[in-house]
Amino acid sequence: MPMAYGQNDVKFIVHPAKDTVILGDHVNLNFLLFGVKSDELEKNRESTLSDSVKNVFSDETLYAHFQTFIRVKPKVIGCNSFGPYTIQLFDRELVSNKVSVYGIKRKMESIKIIMPSKCKLEGEAEIKLTNHSLSDYSIKLKSTDIFQIMGLSSSTSVVNNKFTKNITLNVILKKAGSFKLDKSMFKDLPDNVTVETHMFEVH
Repeated sequence: MPMAYGQNDVKFIVHPAKDTVILGDHVNLNFLLFGVKSDELEKNRESTLSDSVKNVFSDETLYAHFQTFIRVKPKVIGCNSFGPYTIQLFDRELVSNKVSVYGIKRKMESIKIIMPSKCKLEGEAEIKLTNHSLSDYSIKLKSTDIFQIMGLSSSTSVVNNKFTKNITLNVILKKAGSFKLDKSMFKDLPDNVTVETHMFEVH
């Protein structure tokens, strides 16, 4: 538990959700208040909480465990420091601890495509997308006149310390011809992500 700075019996503690983050990804910094009685907070919150604290601590979190979070993005490889943060509570200023998050370079990653090589026009087909990234980017196909997405499911698993993300798309083929499913058909993939090209025919 990191060192916390507070006044009297009230402590304001900040800690990161994870210590290591890939550059370009966000990490949550958890804000926690300890030693605040719920009845005092309910009675005084309208008159004593500063605007910044009202924005951070919503009505839901006020009555839970007095905790919330902010999202930050490390900018450099190596140590990234955040804080200390200051809030005004009950006419007192509370100062949090500093936290550090280690930024690492994003590795090259690949998305594997599994789907039939021959499809029937107006018929259904299943497209399976698999990758092993822990990053928080989304894997989404662009709209196209080749096929229409009718359903989507996703799952994750960890086997022998290897993380796997699986996405299954159910589509109806809408256009005849020979086509290539590659990175150009995906939305906003990071530069370090490659897509294994898959050729398929619709007739």
